[in-house]
Amino acid sequence: MKKMSRSIISTLVVLLLVMGSLTVTGAETIEISEAPLEAAEAVNVENNERPQYENLSDTVTDYTDEENWMFLDEEPDKEVDLFYIYPSVCMEGNGEEIAPINDEMKTSAKAVFVKQGGILAGFTNVYAPYYRQRYLSVSCDDSDELDMMLRSGEPKTDIFAALDYYFENYNNGRPYILASHSQGSGLLKIVLEEYMALHPDYYENMIAAYALGFSFTEEDYENYPHMKPATGELDTGVIIAWNTEGPDATEDSFLILPNSVLINPLNWKTDETPATVEDNYGSLVKDEITQTLKMSEGCADATIDLERGALICTTQTDYIPAGYSMGDKSLHGHDWDYYAENIRRNAIKRSKEFLGHYPYSGTATDYSDEENWLKLDKDPDQEVDLIYIYPTVSVGYTGQGITAIDDDIRTGAQSAYDTQAVILEEFTNVFIPLYRQVPLATAFTCKSCEDYRELLRLQPTITDVYAALDYYFENLNNGRPFILASHSQGTAIVSIVLSEYMGMHEEYLDRMVCAYAIGYAFTEEYFEQNPHLKFATGETDTGVIIGWNTEAAGEKTDSMLLSSVYKNLSINPLNWKTDDTYAGVEENLGTLVENPYTGTYYMGEGLADAQIDLERGSLICTTMDDEIMAVEAFGGMSLHGVDWSAYSMNIKENAKKRIAAYFENQE
Repeated sequence: MKKMSRSIISTLVVLLLVMGSLTVTGAETIEISEAPLEAAEAVNVENNERPQYENLSDTVTDYTDEENWMFLDEEPDKEVDLFYIYPSVCMEGNGEEIAPINDEMKTSAKAVFVKQGGILAGFTNVYAPYYRQRYLSVSCDDSDELDMMLRSGEPKTDIFAALDYYFENYNNGRPYILASHSQGSGLLKIVLEEYMALHPDYYENMIAAYALGFSFTEEDYENYPHMKPATGELDTGVIIAWNTEGPDATEDSFLILPNSVLINPLNWKTDETPATVEDNYGSLVKDEITQTLKMSEGCADATIDLERGALICTTQTDYIPAGYSMGDKSLHGHDWDYYAENIRRNAIKRSKEFLGHYPYSGTATDYSDEENWLKLDKDPDQEVDLIYIYPTVSVGYTGQGITAIDDDIRTGAQSAYDTQAVILEEFTNVFIPLYRQVPLATAFTCKSCEDYRELLRLQPTITDVYAALDYYFENLNNGRPFILASHSQGTAIVSIVLSEYMGMHEEYLDRMVCAYAIGYAFTEEYFEQNPHLKFATGETDTGVIIGWNTEAAGEKTDSMLLSSVYKNLSINPLNWKTDDTYAGVEENLGTLVENPYTGTYYMGEGLADAQIDLERGSLICTTMDDEIMAVEAFGGMSLHGVDWSAYSMNIKENAKKRIAAYFENQE
């Protein structure tokens, strides 16, 4: 991004906006300089220098000057760009119609970006020009008049010029997302109608346009047939729009036009199917203590009112005050932030649909640097490798997007390894990459195991693990067979690796002895979607996934580690069966336990029995109740912490058998 210090100015001039900085799941905290910002000078330009555009002003902002960009990502490291047009941020012009680009505008535009375009910044290269705009006080209260105003003059001239500069100098053919609000969406509407009609080569790379807080009507789509409204969750090259209101509005809003075409951001339907707060994955709210924005539980429901052409929210009442011609129940100031996490996830899904894979989230950790490996066997002397992806070792705080690799991560990863995959070290070459991960507090905001996987897909977490695997296979593996081992977040990551990465590298998958992917759900639906993968059915099958989630007996609630929608699969680590045959403690060859005096672990006698609960899909242990984790997110009776250690020696002996079977099969 444009070089600037990283502290947010919490100043806000425009309607309903809150002060402060933002940490968004999947997005880095963006901080803005408090240095004085000089007013930009417009440059005289003859309209005939750009004859393809009509109704431009005689002056244009100079976009070769970085000062005229809020964000200008000069070193793009992501696959998708974001081009953002901010809403009205200048209120009163004292008789003037057009607000110049100055300190006040820049400060306010940055504050608005945080709760709008900033939601998408975690997986995009960001480009956001400053532009001369109409003062809110003279923008008018009639949508047709406003549309006419925006179709000529300085705002349109600047945005068209900024787009020219962006496409000619920075885009380099990358797919992109357009995002805007209010006056910004009015301008984006003109961009889509006029500019993109003249540049079909640019338009074909548009993933989607999130043009919120302005109306797109049936007539608009009839008059400009190259434009398409979104009709579902995954269509691309489409326009996504809505105007949010409370119920039972009695006054008209100049923003809401007859025959408006909109979509519900909670269920991505265009009919009147209601969506509840439970469908809302997260809203941006102001922390009352820190006065900063944070991603919190969803606070808004959503139902489309087709007759009015508005998105109705019944759970919030922070209405725009009278005098702005937006009606008596307008939630215009919250079109973006009430539905922030749903918008973010949807933008990533549409990007995946466009790209054919999930968009990579930035620059990967450098795995040619040995410091970024917990273990890297330089002199491998075993026939089989072990790749271990450790579980969550960072607690963090709610809304924190990612945890950097530091000494705490290294220490936590080592501790996890010492209670889990260390049992395989005796007969494998060990490779453990350190990776940036989602902290536990953020993970606990997920409503299901499916949500958790989706959250992880979009983080630098996956970028790191993919890069580590690339480096390992290209430089370290030398064609040897390997075992994957993981737990919890590590297993959720491995589920993505097996689905996507191994789907693209089946030559690697052919050498996988097995994957001990424990502590996260694998479902029948997962294997239906990934026919190149198989779940274990016995003691010696190879190339398979081996997994379970351990729980105590007793009443349990839904767990984010298990699917509440699809049938969960487990295998019993004591008898290696997938039915509900009980295995007693006498079948347990050894449990890894902690020495309370030294803090080290040793192999003790087997302490855990095991039986699969076929209905729930978990592994029930009745003999280790002292290890119960009474965590609501894990179902209240979880033995998640001993998924590996309770059955350590059985896992170790089983790995030996599967390795032998692998080589026998090769012969």
